[in-house]
Amino acid sequence: MGVRMGIKSDEASNSAEVPERLDHSEGVPTPGLLDAQLDTIASELHPERNEDTTLAFTGKEGIFGIFDGMGGHAAGDVASREAMDYIARATQERLTGKLSLAQIQTELGNIFDGANKRLLELAERDPKLAGMGTTASIVKLWEGPQGERKAVIANVGDSRVYIYRAGYLEQSTLDDNVVTQEIGSGQDKQEVRNLRHKLNNVDDPETLNVEEHELFENRNKITHYLGVPGVKPRIYAIDIQKGDKLVLTSDGIHDNLRDDEIAQIVGLSPDNKTAVETLTRDSLARSREEHPRAKADDMSAIVVEIPA
Repeated sequence: MGVRMGIKSDEASNSAEVPERLDHSEGVPTPGLLDAQLDTIASELHPERNEDTTLAFTGKEGIFGIFDGMGGHAAGDVASREAMDYIARATQERLTGKLSLAQIQTELGNIFDGANKRLLELAERDPKLAGMGTTASIVKLWEGPQGERKAVIANVGDSRVYIYRAGYLEQSTLDDNVVTQEIGSGQDKQEVRNLRHKLNNVDDPETLNVEEHELFENRNKITHYLGVPGVKPRIYAIDIQKGDKLVLTSDGIHDNLRDDEIAQIVGLSPDNKTAVETLTRDSLARSREEHPRAKADDMSAIVVEIPA
């Protein structure tokens, strides 16, 4: 299914200690680890090749990520896999010990820069890989000296990280797409959030005004991604608390499903495994419908529950 989780087994022997990793076939979390579940399915347009790649280390201060190889670009599956492999190893080597919040943020920026250079080097060496690229959204959980807890997020592209709390789903990342390019500067932040919420939940584009309709139709046009020179991720730190759920999705999920549908699935599912499987299943069903949001694509979701 194209799933990649953490460090590849043939590389693990070079590491002194490999942290616990999540296997998508596991039904329940291992005792003492974070309750995190993932699911991914390849697009029906290319069922033999999944261009999404996932990353999950489920220790106390876990690391999770989704990568979406750029559709229409060369070797999207190679780009997402190579970026994941680089970031998986780099985070395990460099995000260790009692690092400060600022140190975590700095290191994530450096790691993304290294992953980007890796893709550019591969593309330069192999003409078949020229133009390849991938989105990347990474979450690193952090606990401070006073017990404060945060999710440190780095992202480039339009794979998303949401936080689900008390029945409400909030998009924590900002998509690198034409929507953000058009509305992201010079406007009131609440206005931007309101428009994003509207586009994320619209069922009938005919209810939008002309400008909104154009943004909705072009929301898949990505402006930044790993694989082009000079790309820098946005890096965030958000407060988290017991019972919160972090929801990571590729655009095969959040383009097909509205945010309120994602929230309902996460909130009503009896467990996180059911939640991720329902997210991919319902996204696949929507992609087959005559629906304005329908889009055949690779579909990946991770749900991580914050424990006491």
